[in-house]
Amino acid sequence: NKKQERKDLSHELKHAAQVIKLLTDECNKLMVEKFGKLVQLERLEGAIVNLQIEELKQRLDDAGDEYYNTMTQYE
Repeated sequence: NKKQERKDLSHELKHAAQVIKLLTDECNKLMVEKFGKLVQLERLEGAIVNLQIEELKQRLDDAGDEYYNTMTQYE
């Protein structure tokens, strides 16, 4: 019946919240052990993406320079 389903879902929700808390605590503990402090993963991911973008920009600039040098040789 609906009342029992609601009770079961409420229990599952509480259990899931406890599991999330335990996993979050374990993750934080491992971060402190590895890095010496808590690390914001979102910022770390953003920094990695920005580094990749800068590398691609540099490669594009290098390719443009190479093209320009090649074209000036044929003029």
